Amino acid sequence: MRLFRLGDTQIACNDWFIILLGIYLLLGVLPQALVLFLSVFLHEICHVLVARRLGWKALHLELFPFGGVALLQPYPGFTYSQEALIALAGLLSSFF
Repeated sequence: MRLFRLGDTQIACNDWFIILLGIYLLLGVLPQALVLFLSVFLHEICHVLVARRLGWKALHLELFPFGGVALLQPYPGFTYSQEALIALAGLLSSFF
């Protein structure tokens, strides 16, 4: 399910994500689940922001019930150190 666009990046969530939120609502733990999902979203958005800063295209970001994935497209001539920085961005955001 498409949520919104952030620049040229499409932000979406998996249908199972919505179903899981409904289950959490019924169980009475929706606020705690939203905090968890917000941390996953921030983790993934940090990957996207660093990739953009390095000149990569961030095409799509999708949230799943237990994680997320950012579809990134490097520019010709990218370096593996840039890829490492993009990977570390998510890790550091989760750490802090």
